[in-house]
Amino acid sequence: MPSPLAENPGLFIRDPYRFSDAMLIIPPVLVECLQCFDGRQTDLDLRAALVRLTQDLEVGQIERHLMRTLSDAGFPHDEVFERMQADRKR
Repeated sequence: MPSPLAENPGLFIRDPYRFSDAMLIIPPVLVECLQCFDGRQTDLDLRAALVRLTQDLEVGQIERHLMRTLSDAGFPHDEVFERMQADRKR
């Protein structure tokens, strides 16, 4: 019997405006955490969501990896995104 995760490997995200060429697959357990990147929530909100989802207090490595992966791909509206947008518009 196929694993449910095999049928749903996660959420595929890409930039429809093509400021970023990155394409990411966010694992199902982390999809809910994307809500923490709405510009209103803080790093502490992300950490709390990760603790709730993983049932583990040691989420620092997951938190850093998720934040770095999204930022490197230009998905949050941060300085990396600003640079990618400016480069593409040029």
